[in-house]
Amino acid sequence: MTFHLVHQHSLDQARSPFHIVEHETGREVAWINRYLDREWVRRLAETSLRSYALDLLHFLRWWIGVHHTDAVTEAALTESTLLDYVRFQSGQQLRPAAASINRRIIVVEQNHSAQLYHHLIGQKAIPPSATAPAVISLNRMRIAHPSSAAADRRSSAQR
Repeated sequence: MTFHLVHQHSLDQARSPFHIVEHETGREVAWINRYLDREWVRRLAETSLRSYALDLLHFLRWWIGVHHTDAVTEAALTESTLLDYVRFQSGQQLRPAAASINRRIIVVEQNHSAQLYHHLIGQKAIPPSATAPAVISLNRMRIAHPSSAAADRRSSAQR
């Protein structure tokens, strides 16, 4: 299985111009492309979106080399797995810069957080009032429960 980045603008404004596809069959990697589509709809710059796609492609190629599948399950993507990915990058002949390694890990974590968040919404495990992330950081997306955000606002208003 070999995968590559495809750049193709679509008339559909909800579809990212970048997608990861399997070279032989043209099959798209759904879990990556859903994330890229969401980031495109969020109006992420095209250059940033391309960078995210390449980071996820790098992770995917490593994942396939280790697990022999392009399916990444929630249970399989653990802190230990990410640490193995960091070790792999650090051990490459042309070692990437620390900033590149960190950026790749952040993009993989953001993708995983977004996938988990949307899966939970689909399962209705999160109340409808909590469907939007309350806290977003540039380094890592965190989903804060609305009641904790309300408690923070009350305590700051009392000061």
